[in-house]
Amino acid sequence: GLAVGEDIPTVEVGGGGSNAVFVPDAARALGIATFIAMVSTLGLAFVFMKYGGTITGQDQA
Repeated sequence: GLAVGEDIPTVEVGGGGSNAVFVPDAARALGIATFIAMVSTLGLAFVFMKYGGTITGQDQA
């Protein structure tokens, strides 16, 4: 499955967490925004290919 949102668990490596990778909020937000943009683009492309450019798909008998 896909994990979207802030509930993605992070794995801490080491005892004190000194060698854990810290991702800034701006970089994480940018990554999430990029992921959402890619998924929505793929979703739109899939809808357009499936329904042939019609949003409602009423032309399909």
